[in-house]
Amino acid sequence: GNKVVMTPDGPLYFDAWPDRHSLSTVYHYNPADTIYEMNEAEQQNVIGVQANLWSEMVPTESRADYLTMPRMTALAELGWTHKDLYDSYLKRLAGQYDRLDRLHIHYRMPDLPDLAENQVFTDTTSFFTVPPLPTLTVRYTTDGTNPLTSSPVLSRPLPIDHSLALKVAAFAASGRRGDVYTVLFDRQPYAPPVNAVAAKAGLECRLYKNH
Repeated sequence: GNKVVMTPDGPLYFDAWPDRHSLSTVYHYNPADTIYEMNEAEQQNVIGVQANLWSEMVPTESRADYLTMPRMTALAELGWTHKDLYDSYLKRLAGQYDRLDRLHIHYRMPDLPDLAENQVFTDTTSFFTVPPLPTLTVRYTTDGTNPLTSSPVLSRPLPIDHSLALKVAAFAASGRRGDVYTVLFDRQPYAPPVNAVAAKAGLECRLYKNH
């Protein structure tokens, strides 16, 4: 019967390394979702939510920024509204990154969209992804090293005609790099044809009852 602030293990423990699902997971967390089902009266006792960051494995303030932001904005949205306005939230969040830059907060940069980690092709293919924000630039490498500010810019589809490991990352104008993504391209021949049994002329039909 006590008033509670929900801070359970799971999405609200920001020690967990963030990924492309983290914002959605925090935003859609249900404070009444615990190890037992709350009745309506018990749910009224949930007065807030709280996230945790245990810092014994966090070496710098910049790493703490990376782990908490922008997940903290999803937490605030959850605590204040607790409504499914996720698309609206993402649009409003996009307008906050410039503010975070001005505050010198080393937030986790937005994910590159629609990246499949493994791609198989037979002859030639190409790769392209758009920057998640207009202020970001996508750079890439094909020699196994992580992209740097001196790496080529992915400004148009990159033709690929052999197996390789492509590494891509978004860069801010300041030179700060987002997460590095590795996309493995595997060139393979078509599978050899199987020896088909010669088909007989006409139609063969069988009836199986009670199956």
